[in-house]
Amino acid sequence: MIVMTRAINDTVAEDSAFAKFLVSSIKRFLMRDWGVQHPQDKAMNDEFPETAMGCYFDSQERKIWIKRDYIDEDGEKTVITVLFPEEY
Repeated sequence: MIVMTRAINDTVAEDSAFAKFLVSSIKRFLMRDWGVQHPQDKAMNDEFPETAMGCYFDSQERKIWIKRDYIDEDGEKTVITVLFPEEY
């Protein structure tokens, strides 16, 4: 399941370029391209992709984070959340 915060949703609704950037960033995240990360953070994401966090910038230098968390004990259901850093 992929969810987004209200602020992300509002920005997507108002800005089609941002919406395209968001879809592209989610695709990158799902392909284990973690975006702009410190090498140690990338290594940790590679080792533990089930709890990875990616960081992406659009053409206006707006930063988004995409993070994955397991929501069940069996590790079979995940939620991917898209948010602005100030919402964390």
